[in-house]
Amino acid sequence: MYSVFRIGEIRQIENGIWQIKLKLTADNDPQLRRLTERMRKEIPGPTRYRIPQLMLKMGLSDQALNILKILLKNSGKEEMIIHPLLRLAYNDMENGDVALFHFRQGLSLALTVWSPDDHALAATYSNIGCVLETKGHLDEALKHHQRALEILLKRQDSEPELIAAKHILAVSSTLQDRFAEALASHEIALHIQSEQLPFTHPELGKTYANIGTSHYALGHYSAALDNQMTALSIQKS
Repeated sequence: MYSVFRIGEIRQIENGIWQIKLKLTADNDPQLRRLTERMRKEIPGPTRYRIPQLMLKMGLSDQALNILKILLKNSGKEEMIIHPLLRLAYNDMENGDVALFHFRQGLSLALTVWSPDDHALAATYSNIGCVLETKGHLDEALKHHQRALEILLKRQDSEPELIAAKHILAVSSTLQDRFAEALASHEIALHIQSEQLPFTHPELGKTYANIGTSHYALGHYSAALDNQMTALSIQKS
């Protein structure tokens, strides 16, 4: 990682020209160091695959997609690694049909190698469910979420599996309009994440946003606003 700055004051000095004051962070910045160390753990593997994964986490889907297309041409046996990243890139770009193709392609390839109940497949089933949900195919989406949940409930011996299971349970509850159950699952996931992740981690922001959405559906508008504002502050940090 090269120089990292915090954004300080932003002000418009004339029409179309803005002045932004930046403050250089040091390697001993505790907040930055904790986030960086966590990202290193979350993005393992060869550098050629770590770079597009980091770009996806930063929301730079176009750049990640360009790299992934180059990698796919010479992937060989590593094609199974690239399809999950491609589907995430297309999903972030709201290209649901292409994302769904890569999700299903990745699932087909994975099923030739792994057991049908391998915990690594849960994320794929859940992601397919999310895309189907956005396309309005709620019954089919619910089936994929429930399949993901079945896999994860067989193995809750680590925090990531437990968090994922709670998130999937919350999504399934939301699709069935059981918002109180969805809220409870999101809050359990937040409690686990808060003990594991730095406050600036984007996954925490997503969970706060989900909690806010559940509160809104239940008519708890003040709580919904508080959680959405917390999610926004994390996204800005």
